[in-house]
Amino acid sequence: MVEKTCADGASDWIRSGEELVLILNSGPGSDSMELRVAQPLSEGIISMVNGDGQPILEESVFAQRSHTPNVDISENQSTYYIAAVPHFFRSSIIGVVSAVQITKSAT
Repeated sequence: MVEKTCADGASDWIRSGEELVLILNSGPGSDSMELRVAQPLSEGIISMVNGDGQPILEESVFAQRSHTPNVDISENQSTYYIAAVPHFFRSSIIGVVSAVQITKSAT
């Protein structure tokens, strides 16, 4: 179990075509992920938040079927917790803001 009380990183994902693109990121290796990492709108928890407009707080994310591990695999980590909220502009969802706690080894 993770005993932290703060996020390891936070991200701002903006919709571009049929994917969410990570445009701002904080945490370890954050600069290398900006504008390089994208998530298809058809996959994953942040895409679900983008699609239904409902915020989410999930534990043991790495073990959930709704989680797409592409970013975890590319960054050699596992997402343990995620908090994600839709990003609105003029009453329209344009992306998602998320915060995560990670572990460094796959579980």
